[in-house]
Amino acid sequence: MTSSARSLRVAAAAAALSALAHAQDALSTEPMDSDAAPRAVAGPGPIDPAAALRALNATVIFSSVAASNSANVPGITPLIQFIGTTSAFQRPYGTKGGRWYLKADTNAPSTADDLLLVDGVVALREGDQAPWTAVPQTMGPFEARNGLTDNGGLAVKNNTSATTNDDYVAKFTGGVWSIVAQEASQIGALPAGVTYDDILTSVVLLDSGDVCFEADGIDGPGITTTIDEVFVREGATNTLFAQELVTIPSSQFTGLSETIDNIGFDDVWFTPDGANYVMKADLTGATTSDDVIIYNGAVVLQEGFDVPGIPGDPIPSLGIDEVAMDFAGNWWARGNLVSGQDFVVRNGVVMAKGGDPIHTGATELWDDTTFGDLFFMHQGDSLGNYVIAGVTDNANTFTNGVLVLNNQTVVCREGDPVDLDGNGLFDDGHFINTFGNDDLLLNDNGELYFVATLRANNATTASVAQVFLRVDLNSTAPVVYCTAGTTTNGCVPSISGTGTPSATAASGFTLDVANVEGQKQGLFFYGVSGPTASPWGSGGTSFLCVKSPTQRMGAQDSLGTAGLCDGAYSQDWNTYRFNAAPNAVGQPFAAGNTVWAQAWFRDPPAVKTTNLSDGLEFVLQP
Repeated sequence: MTSSARSLRVAAAAAALSALAHAQDALSTEPMDSDAAPRAVAGPGPIDPAAALRALNATVIFSSVAASNSANVPGITPLIQFIGTTSAFQRPYGTKGGRWYLKADTNAPSTADDLLLVDGVVALREGDQAPWTAVPQTMGPFEARNGLTDNGGLAVKNNTSATTNDDYVAKFTGGVWSIVAQEASQIGALPAGVTYDDILTSVVLLDSGDVCFEADGIDGPGITTTIDEVFVREGATNTLFAQELVTIPSSQFTGLSETIDNIGFDDVWFTPDGANYVMKADLTGATTSDDVIIYNGAVVLQEGFDVPGIPGDPIPSLGIDEVAMDFAGNWWARGNLVSGQDFVVRNGVVMAKGGDPIHTGATELWDDTTFGDLFFMHQGDSLGNYVIAGVTDNANTFTNGVLVLNNQTVVCREGDPVDLDGNGLFDDGHFINTFGNDDLLLNDNGELYFVATLRANNATTASVAQVFLRVDLNSTAPVVYCTAGTTTNGCVPSISGTGTPSATAASGFTLDVANVEGQKQGLFFYGVSGPTASPWGSGGTSFLCVKSPTQRMGAQDSLGTAGLCDGAYSQDWNTYRFNAAPNAVGQPFAAGNTVWAQAWFRDPPAVKTTNLSDGLEFVLQP
């Protein structure tokens, strides 16, 4: 899928912000008294902890909630389940084309409880025969980092039950398993007699079928313990990328020519074609400037020196937290500076820092008060889209961890509810608790995969389970969110949308609210500033689900029978938009704009003498 073909709902967010600029001065119609429907008054409003995942097509792939079917390991009998409150699932990895893999722990016996799942299927299991050798030996636990390609390839590192030479890097390509490297085998890029030992890690499988990985403790002629760590490529092309106390990265900020002293485990990344790589390493020089990030052999970030764009505030010791590379070959890094400032950079350009709004137009700021490192994830696809995750200055510390897409919209937030059983309702009593460091994957299909811990309610931060989620960032179908009020006679109104919301069509998208009390005056209203969940008066059951400013639509009667729940409201939103005044909220609308709508209606015995439906989010098509 091309970049131009993807909406990602990011265009929607950007357009909504553009439309908001026109909406700030818009005046709403006021068909009822001042205590009635919400009016077009600007204001930030509280953040709805349910808004992000409710507004996107989020799917639970697996969880470790024992009572949920999502905890059942697929394809294995007798039944076993994923288990653990913080370690059921490790970091997901995958390809730009949409494949993914995940290391998981289960309640099977300890000799068979470790799994490697690929695209939702158990590919390898601890205790099974190692498929890359005919010699009887079973597989041990797997590493979280392995290799995967869009053409069906898989590469793993494993320590088997063999008594000698039991560490392997193996790959599955062309439908066949083969051994890439084995303890005591020759290293292709080094002189004859130089062999691998028992530390093999950080496996990357290239599209060509070659495998890159790190090896420590290598042996052989001329090898001492000071030069026994390497990062290599094995296959049709054998390459030595780095060797401790031998390799000298270029462009060192100190102007010196120091050698690599140590390579960071799991901190080496390659593009699928092998053309670009990035690694985190230490140099042999002064400890005040030895931490570096190396991109294609050259130092691009170094301890003791400034981050480009933040002058006069150098990186301190241990100031570089993490490095990554997206599928386009852009290198990413995050960390902190001498002043305590936190940063995320892409190719040396600052993408986010402490004190910045979490996205364009936001009043919520990145803030490290509750988490010293502030940022804990950054990932991109090959089309320029990216996600940055961190903590904010939100006064509610139970909801101040967020995933932000393209500096435009919050994808997920701590406190978001999770639909474990897939029934379309958030009625399972589990909520996002915390996100794991770097536990996410963004591919070119507009799919975001991530691992998070769960809590049983939003009054605690105690983890009760883990969840592995997929969010479809391309989703444009109308989505119901927020919570409807219960009326005096026990009616719970339900909003829906039928047809295609459009920025230009004169009709064709109908808002409906069913299960309203009969014979009640009401109306629809909408906004373009985002969702919220503000209590509708003290002691009431309704919530205001649309952030101000809002625009009231025409008043109508619910019809039906007084005292019963057979009333309804219906209005074509496209028709309203087509005929709306130029200064109506959101005008002029454009394809990609996101709109949030809700219904208000009379209920004299209720708080504020009125009640509200749930909310509906929809994205305008051309």
